[in-house]
Amino acid sequence: MLIAFTSYWDLPGTIEFASDIEKLREEILKNIESLKGKTIYSVTDSEIFLPNSDVDKIIKDSSYSETNKLYVSNLTPLTIVRAKYLESEKAIIIKVLMPGEKNGIVISRFYTGRWFPAIPQIGLLKETFFEKAVSGFLTEIPNRLSKQEIDAIKSRTIFKGMSDTALKYSKGRPKKINQWIAGGEQWIYENNFYVYLIRDKVVNWQRF
Repeated sequence: MLIAFTSYWDLPGTIEFASDIEKLREEILKNIESLKGKTIYSVTDSEIFLPNSDVDKIIKDSSYSETNKLYVSNLTPLTIVRAKYLESEKAIIIKVLMPGEKNGIVISRFYTGRWFPAIPQIGLLKETFFEKAVSGFLTEIPNRLSKQEIDAIKSRTIFKGMSDTALKYSKGRPKKINQWIAGGEQWIYENNFYVYLIRDKVVNWQRF
């Protein structure tokens, strides 16, 4: 058995009210059974942990989580077998079936919406229950991705002309995004890895 943890981007500004929390609870209890039998797909920001990991520590202790991670290939399909709501943590525990008949556990944070004040163009994101319940995983492989992009995501590589969506799935979320030239962005990753985009397409990258 493996233990996986996923969460929304940890940007400041998410505000939760008592009424929102109650709506959250009602939505989860009403729809949680609908998750059974569905397939989700791992990407770079999906996290898998050792089978003997302490779930409570995974949620609350980032240093513990970091030392208990296991590698999972991008776009690995996982079939949901069962789901349970952990109300104290506002998280959903999901049992999944992995390739090779191995069981895994996904612990997914669940919110009614996300607000990113640091990225105004994103704003409040509206999502289906399925998408919110499996944050950090894909609910399908987007058909807008080319075969070359899918291959790059699986190998965690990039190429010129790659979309920003494919870049995010392949390399994960950047530490920081800077405005570059007109219509361009600089995505900064760990280990001083910089990716440059113009009009949402990769044009170059370098490591300092």
